[in-house]
Amino acid sequence: MVWVQRLWFKFRTLFLRQRIAQRLDDEIQFHLEQQIAENIAAGVSGDEAGYAARRVFGNVTSVKEEVRVMWGWTLWETIFRELRYAARTLRKSPGFAATAFLTLALGIGASTAVFTVVDSVLLKPLAFHESGRLVACWERVRFLGDDATGPNPRHVEVWRQRATAFSGLTYLQNTAMGLTLGAEHPRLTSAVVTIPNLFEILQVHALQGRTFVPEDGVQGHDNVAVLSYLLWQDLFHGDPGAVGATIRLGDVSRQVVGVLPANFHFPSGRALSSFRRADQSVSVAPDPAIFIPAALDITKFPSNGNYGNWIALGRLNPGVTLAQASAQLNTIQAQILADPVWPADRRAGALGAWVQPMHEAIVGDSRTALWLLMAAVLGLMLIACLNLANAQLGRALTRSRESAVRTALGAAKWRLMWSALAEKSSAGSPRRCRRHLAG
Repeated sequence: MVWVQRLWFKFRTLFLRQRIAQRLDDEIQFHLEQQIAENIAAGVSGDEAGYAARRVFGNVTSVKEEVRVMWGWTLWETIFRELRYAARTLRKSPGFAATAFLTLALGIGASTAVFTVVDSVLLKPLAFHESGRLVACWERVRFLGDDATGPNPRHVEVWRQRATAFSGLTYLQNTAMGLTLGAEHPRLTSAVVTIPNLFEILQVHALQGRTFVPEDGVQGHDNVAVLSYLLWQDLFHGDPGAVGATIRLGDVSRQVVGVLPANFHFPSGRALSSFRRADQSVSVAPDPAIFIPAALDITKFPSNGNYGNWIALGRLNPGVTLAQASAQLNTIQAQILADPVWPADRRAGALGAWVQPMHEAIVGDSRTALWLLMAAVLGLMLIACLNLANAQLGRALTRSRESAVRTALGAAKWRLMWSALAEKSSAGSPRRCRRHLAG
């Protein structure tokens, strides 16, 4: 209750400060009159009684300032008064003001824009639950070179059966399909074809309807689709009745079974490519708009081939490190090489595996480029500040007289420094300074 009373007192003094200031003057005058009366009663003459009372009471202005500080709004009043004073002085030097504003706008604008990109791409985690445990799993194939690539789905199925480092593994591919609703003309739409456990691994739940269930991965039961929030708004204008509606993807009719949340963003095929190239960088591309299940006959995939067409994602079990997961997959790769399909002279070291954080897989080598860009923009900001400081230094000579007058009138050093920061230009005459200090 004490802090409530203090807050109420501060608001009261803010809105009734004129009346409270008058009451303060009346109270000070009352005390002076009482002291004068006591001095006269003690035999002091009228004029001497007044002088003696003021000497006993002290500096009236200083007392008023101390009381105003206790009201709690003095700092804000000082800031607003200095800003008003700075605005008045800026009007006197429009050329300098325009130069200062443009210099700061260029430096701050560029820094803000680039930091926004760096923050969204590098600093913020992926918008998934416990995204630090999401990883991309790559396969290294000796005859393809040193670059990691999207794994063979048949190998991923072996990983899913034998790897204990993951709570789940999935594989998917990005594609584009012609989407038709009713009698409309087809539109080219980005899509993701995935085995049904993708959303289980990402730990994402549908906003409307449902996501995939294991039965959706069975041939004949796979004619379903899950829409992104933006596509749902575009096609059905947010109508909940969209769940159960029929759309056409390519030559196949599919039933919409769910709509994803608005904050769900899955990386595009350019951001999460099945080939890890040394020069890969973040590319601007729309997020996938529709997700469809893959009903695959894994036995039709060759044991040695079909590399780079699919991307494998997984979620690590708690406490499992990337090195441990990679070592386990490499052990399984050695077991896969025991298959007779691999010639004996090509088995040793033919297959490898590499586990990488999903966030790092999306960013790629753009991390270095973005940090260099950020450093360059910060350098631009520093140059802008130095240019403005030089301009201020050049005008400092015209403010020396003003500072001397304000110091003589009793201005504190911090008030002079604050004015120098707030004004960005020279001040006016001594008369204006005196009025400023009084106001």
